[in-house]
Amino acid sequence: MKNQKFFSSLTAVLLVASFSAQTTAQINITPSTTTGQVYLVKAALEGRGVVQPEENQSLQMDVDARFQYQERVIARKTQLKSIRDYELARANIRIDNKPLNSRLADARKVVIVQTKSTGQQIKLASLGGPMTQSEFELVNTPANTLILSEVFAKDRVKVGDTWSPDSQVLAQFFNIESVDKSDVRIELANVKGKDAILVIAGNIEGNVDGAITQIALNGSVRFNSSLGSVTQANLTISQQRDIGLVVPGLDATFKLLISLKPIEQSETLSDAGLASLRKNAGSITDDLLLTPEGSSVSLIHPRQWRVISNHRARTILRYNQNGRMIGQCEILPLPSRLPNQEQTLEQFQAVVKNKLAENTGEIESANASQSENGLEWMRVKASGTTNGVNLQWIYYTLSSPDGRRVQLVFTTEPAYANMFTNTERFLVDSLKFESIDASSTQKLPAQPASAKKTSTEKADVKTVDSVKK
Repeated sequence: MKNQKFFSSLTAVLLVASFSAQTTAQINITPSTTTGQVYLVKAALEGRGVVQPEENQSLQMDVDARFQYQERVIARKTQLKSIRDYELARANIRIDNKPLNSRLADARKVVIVQTKSTGQQIKLASLGGPMTQSEFELVNTPANTLILSEVFAKDRVKVGDTWSPDSQVLAQFFNIESVDKSDVRIELANVKGKDAILVIAGNIEGNVDGAITQIALNGSVRFNSSLGSVTQANLTISQQRDIGLVVPGLDATFKLLISLKPIEQSETLSDAGLASLRKNAGSITDDLLLTPEGSSVSLIHPRQWRVISNHRARTILRYNQNGRMIGQCEILPLPSRLPNQEQTLEQFQAVVKNKLAENTGEIESANASQSENGLEWMRVKASGTTNGVNLQWIYYTLSSPDGRRVQLVFTTEPAYANMFTNTERFLVDSLKFESIDASSTQKLPAQPASAKKTSTEKADVKTVDSVKK
């Protein structure tokens, strides 16, 4: 009996000592620096709330998105860079009870994800050619798995310790331009072997394309110290965003579940698979593809251009730079002309002059030439005043050899005219008419080789390096 009591007391002491050791033991939440491991990522994003395209208009929104892809980090020293091979990327969205679904095309399922450094915007580009804006927005989800583990990084922490994540990494985490204020805290809640259970909660204020945004975050993640990676995440994100010049208002809550499982074999992302990708890769760009609804026109545009509406009669894009709207572009289909009905530059100027009458505008110049895709264009530059605001308009008519035509109208303020000129020509030179007898496989418009970009756009393209590197 005495021996039993002794061993019982000893067991209790050992259990207490073991528990005490676990609670005081330190662990490193250190993201891996290796580049060989491939993860199978599965994610589900569900959301519900209200979207506000304009004042006094609130539309109910429901989102159900699913993702599955293999991902391998291929650079960690001077930059963070990974390659993903998507098996599934789709979102079923309902706005005002109307379906608005999105899918990532099979031709663009291999995607490069990259950021130059902490706080820099994350870039995504497909090896299969430019993504559409809806495809880009589909895969550009919060809690990007390239930087997910970086959010929680902290050395020598023990259960109960708390710390604040880096604000610039939080901006990457939420896909926003900046974090102006944050009280987000992370706590090491428990340690189970090599797994650290972390909870995260708090609020941030920032901006998205110039629109003030407030975000509330809470959730938990499991970080495996042997892998150096988050392996599970369960997050709730509530976002309130003001109506901006290029983005609608938003008041919604999203639930995001992510799992990352290391896998031993990947045909696409193995060393041999990457070598094949390098061999066959061309120039990679994060510019986007636009095909105006109901038209045979397609063009490439930098990400600073945001498609505001896309309808059969008119497509509108707005150009955003550092949170400011620099200008707008309207794409308008025109009736095809017969060979003997060719419009002259003088006739085009007369059409523009008639449109300017209501805006007290005057024509400044007119010229004609040919785009890099072989389309004849006429250009009329004008200036005037609308509602007391000085504006500059650039009217283009582009014609294909078979008589199909389209009009582009660029609008900006004189103060932004210099920075706007190069991006205007970039859109014009990338535009093309699809072949009438084209197959269901869409031909992409060529990247204009000589179209110069603004300094901001140059930086954006350069950050998405070719996989050949």
